[in-house]
Amino acid sequence: MKLDPRRLSYRAPERVVWKSATLKNPEWLLGRAGEFQTIWKDPGVKLGPGEGFLLDYGMEVAGGLRLVTSLNAPMGPGKVRVRFGESVSEAMATPNQDHAIHDFELTVPAMGESHVGNTGFRFIRIDNLSKKQTLEIRECSAAVWERPVPRVGSFRCSDELLNQIWDTCARTLDLCVAPMLTDGAKRDRLVWMGDLYNEIRAAGVLYRKHPAISESLDYLRDEAMGTGLFNGLVPYTPYWFLSHAEYYRYFADMNYLRRQRQGYRRYADKLLSEFEQTPEQVLEGTIIDWGVKDGFAKHGYAPLYYIGLRDCIKMGTLLSETELVARAQKVQKALKKSIRLTGLDKSSAAFAVLAGLLDPAKAYREVFAKKPTDTISTFHMDNWMRAYTLAGHSDEALALLRKYYGGMLKLGATTFWEQADMDWFKGAGRIDELPKPGKHDIHAEYGRRCFTGLRNSFCHGWASTPIAWIMENIAGVTPAVDGYEEIRIQPNLFDLEWFEATCPTPFGPLKVAQKKGQKEPEITLPQ
Repeated sequence: MKLDPRRLSYRAPERVVWKSATLKNPEWLLGRAGEFQTIWKDPGVKLGPGEGFLLDYGMEVAGGLRLVTSLNAPMGPGKVRVRFGESVSEAMATPNQDHAIHDFELTVPAMGESHVGNTGFRFIRIDNLSKKQTLEIRECSAAVWERPVPRVGSFRCSDELLNQIWDTCARTLDLCVAPMLTDGAKRDRLVWMGDLYNEIRAAGVLYRKHPAISESLDYLRDEAMGTGLFNGLVPYTPYWFLSHAEYYRYFADMNYLRRQRQGYRRYADKLLSEFEQTPEQVLEGTIIDWGVKDGFAKHGYAPLYYIGLRDCIKMGTLLSETELVARAQKVQKALKKSIRLTGLDKSSAAFAVLAGLLDPAKAYREVFAKKPTDTISTFHMDNWMRAYTLAGHSDEALALLRKYYGGMLKLGATTFWEQADMDWFKGAGRIDELPKPGKHDIHAEYGRRCFTGLRNSFCHGWASTPIAWIMENIAGVTPAVDGYEEIRIQPNLFDLEWFEATCPTPFGPLKVAQKKGQKEPEITLPQ
């Protein structure tokens, strides 16, 4: 028997967003959670035939509904429709049913409780489908699943918006541990290699050493062993090496790395064979970029592939895989001679900068500074901000973060989204309000490809990466040597009055604080 590492708790609803005109006092349900069913107390809300209500739980959660009923009139089982939504619009409409069922017809007992749902949501609508029976509802709590791994990383500063961005990134990542690092709380409820790299970047500054990281890496390693392709995508092979390099940078866990030897040999051969046999596929290849209208960044694969080679060489050197390392160095040299860095979009340019193939100042001047809010994506946000910083434009990176992520917060977000074009923000209504005439319904009206309309995930793990940039560039904490054996601390106050940060390391938490006018930061090293 395998135990689920998550724990279950119950969260009470905080607000009634909508109710049928004839329904009396659904507010009775607010603040109630985790009660035992009874018939000797107040029967609760009497939900008549055809009546319904919509509840707000205050923030996005991952889990389902706990519905407690009393006697019912006439007594006996009743039937309800239950709809989950990450937005009010979604819960009031017909939600998408992929990855998890979000729209149920449920038979509920008299004098009992029912559990239904396994998804990400903030809102639940319940309707009585009976034509004659009145249901007596005593509780509609959110049954919340969480993996209890404590946060160590923290950040506070004089800018409340930046504090809110940090907290919302952290909560987004928390909810995507289900129990491995999945794409999203609602969808995709799958482990994706490209997404996992971003989530590792964030997890490394938030948790001491979250077991879901290694579990997710191992899961994908084993799942792809047959075909050699992660998630069936050629461009995701380099991400396996990027992810392990990032994991090692944070934790320097050599025992874990040694357990990857078989996988390393399999995927290194797959990676190298690609350029050796079909170099044009690498040179002309695209990468997935959800900010681009067609979903693919031109010529983006070669820079990503180059970084994959770099990390393949590092990993192989640590594992003493000399033949594969020599082969990778040969491919890297050949690729560098033939790589074409023209016509790059933002994501491709960011990878080229991070690979050391493109001058950061040139990339900023010719790519990023032109229409900086166009074709933007939470998927590659961290890469862009790092490229801005390497170009000497970290102020502009911080401004972009405030504008983009702040825009989601202004619309009522409590977790960050799979995709949000900044054009969508114009004239949009809040996601925690009923759609209004003259306001765009940002959840129902927008999206493209796999995140069209209500299918768009409003809690997506890859969107949590700005906390890595904040830790590295405001708190200024980075491992100078893998595993924080040596630590570089170079804080930057930007326009802040003060900040306080805690960074997890294998040796314990490192604390950094600084105030405006203070020459040197206050540093508390791990004990």
